[in-house]
Amino acid sequence: MILSILTKPYPFSNPGINKWKLILSFGIFITLFLYIFQPFGLSDVQSKHKAYIFIGYGFVTMLILTFNIIIELIFSNIFNEKKWVVYKQILWVLWITFTIGLGNLIYSRMIFSFSIFNLHNIVVFQFVTLAVAVLPLTALVLYTQNKYLKQNVVSATSLNEGLQRIDNKQKTDSEIITLWSENRKENISVEANKLYYIESIGNYVKVYYSKETKTEAQILRSTLTRIQENLKSYKNFFKCHRAYLVNISKIDKVTGNAQGYRLKLLNSDVAVPVARSYIKEFNERLQNRGI
Repeated sequence: MILSILTKPYPFSNPGINKWKLILSFGIFITLFLYIFQPFGLSDVQSKHKAYIFIGYGFVTMLILTFNIIIELIFSNIFNEKKWVVYKQILWVLWITFTIGLGNLIYSRMIFSFSIFNLHNIVVFQFVTLAVAVLPLTALVLYTQNKYLKQNVVSATSLNEGLQRIDNKQKTDSEIITLWSENRKENISVEANKLYYIESIGNYVKVYYSKETKTEAQILRSTLTRIQENLKSYKNFFKCHRAYLVNISKIDKVTGNAQGYRLKLLNSDVAVPVARSYIKEFNERLQNRGI
């Protein structure tokens, strides 16, 4: 039971404006929390600059959170939402908490002049930081996962009901599509109704299409943005993820998880992801097709 919860997909957000807002909110919260409650002996501190000391702890928290966002950017291959699950998020939150504890220790040493290499101080600061943060942050992780899971499952169920009402005539398009490589020396030609989806792989794209009774794939040196421009006159092709373009006429079933949707395609075991940032537009696109 616990293992199944910990291995469920988790919505990992790429660094962006929402995270900077979150960082600022955490800094303000820490400052106000310490100022109001003055826990862990802070009430005994005698200084006319006491308020500024509390602001300093908030600033340190913001600085450490920014440092961890930079880590996310540098190691973006590790922080891949496609492979991100609940236990990874919990471990990452614990790491962030640990680094905040170290940051607070360094700052406290500067303010109160005690030895930073004292093992007792290191343990105490980690314990204090964990005591304050671990339970609410773990609860937040589980709440967030459950919230998005329920939301996307309900939405996916509604979309599946609509998919059954789409006129089959909308699913036929025998026009030949030619996708060109970046240097225009290579191309892939395929009927529009046989093109399933396209996946971005670095400086290449992998084009998946049906041939007779099976799905085949070809690699083309190009970008997904270039291919999307190539397909802009074909209404059935939709960018559902930063790394995927999908032929929505080939969708057999939509399933939802905490990260967004997964699209089960006709005559295929592939599950193409729909990222959360594309869900609203994806829903509108299907609605415009008759749902």
